Amino acid sequence: MSSQRLNTSISYMRGFQRALRALSTAVIVILVSLSAQQTTAQPTFTTFDADIQGLFFVSGANGESPLFVVEESGTGYELMLGGFTYTTDLLHNMARAPDDCGPASSTDLGGFGIMTFAEGQLWLHRNSGSACFNFPVIELDEQWKIAGGTGAYKAATGKLVRTYVGNVLTGSGSGTFSGTIKLL
Repeated sequence: MSSQRLNTSISYMRGFQRALRALSTAVIVILVSLSAQQTTAQPTFTTFDADIQGLFFVSGANGESPLFVVEESGTGYELMLGGFTYTTDLLHNMARAPDDCGPASSTDLGGFGIMTFAEGQLWLHRNSGSACFNFPVIELDEQWKIAGGTGAYKAATGKLVRTYVGNVLTGSGSGTFSGTIKLL
């Protein structure tokens, strides 16, 4: 092989090596860029303080059973998340009246709720609570667990406390939901 051909081959090989190094560097830069973009989303904790107003209806309270259901719906507003509507369904037991309450008071046995915001729904599960009754006023103190939802709240978790004062003659009341929501 002539020296001129050898020099040409060596030049091509060096050029090929430079191109290969440049390509390798470009691939590494792209991979690093992609891995930086695919970091896991960190959870956001949001303090939740909402005022609520609602209407409630008692079903099943016929005097034959200590168990009855309270259905409620209403509206609320939370400063960071905005306005929402809500519904709750709660099962109460008058046979287990809480301490320091009137004779027609009850303990919550369970229930569920849904808060509907523009960005999705929060699903709630009632953990515990009580309803102190002093005709015509009823005072609720309840603990709720956030059990996911839809849209922006699909993987939400957290705990809320609801305090509520209602009038059984009008079926209306107002109160607050407060606590912390963990959003992913």
